[in-house]
Amino acid sequence: MIADVIVRLATPLDAPEIARMSRDCIEQGLPWRWRTGRIEAAMARPDCNVAVVGDHGAVTAFGIMSYPDDEARLL
Repeated sequence: MIADVIVRLATPLDAPEIARMSRDCIEQGLPWRWRTGRIEAAMARPDCNVAVVGDHGAVTAFGIMSYPDDEARLL
């Protein structure tokens, strides 16, 4: 049920799992660009949000959004 889903802002502890998921599920067959350091840098940016689905310590899904100027970009 969708009401049971926990969506939260990611923490630096989530970065390695987000990086692994990006490599295995999104960047498969491409050069691996979204490594742990790049994800942590995105978390530190004031114009960017990194959100995850899952309890603390568990990541089922993620999204990285940037908000330059008057638009939003799913990274």
